Amino acid sequence: MRSLARTFIAVMSGFLTMMLLVIAGTVAATALLLPGGLHAVQGESPPAHLPPAYLAANLAISLAAAVAGGWLTAKLAPTAPFAHTLALAAVTLVMSVGSMPAPQPGQPAWYGWAIAVLGVAGVLLGGWLLVRGGTSARSSALANAA
Repeated sequence: MRSLARTFIAVMSGFLTMMLLVIAGTVAATALLLPGGLHAVQGESPPAHLPPAYLAANLAISLAAAVAGGWLTAKLAPTAPFAHTLALAAVTLVMSVGSMPAPQPGQPAWYGWAIAVLGVAGVLLGGWLLVRGGTSARSSALANAA
């Protein structure tokens, strides 16, 4: 039972990390890259067409947040770090499904799909980076001990 709780904490910590980084990054991108900044979107809908720099920044923010979330999930996993990363990737995919076919106002049709792909790929990359780094460190320690 304790392992199940630690699994839940690992996956949810990764997801919450992703969510907080995306929110903070989106606020920063809005302030810096949308005409009128945060004041322009308070209480109003976004512009009909979002600037390409804003969309690119949001894609980069989403990818970076996903890598961080995948890495943290693997780090906190009680066992099988990459299996936990796969669980976070599945959660990310499920949460992205709603935005795939129906983009928000101002977003191009491909944007929801790109966010989903980058989210899942970023989570997997983050977990892989931790596992790969941990594996090589363990291999080096074993080689030195022999």
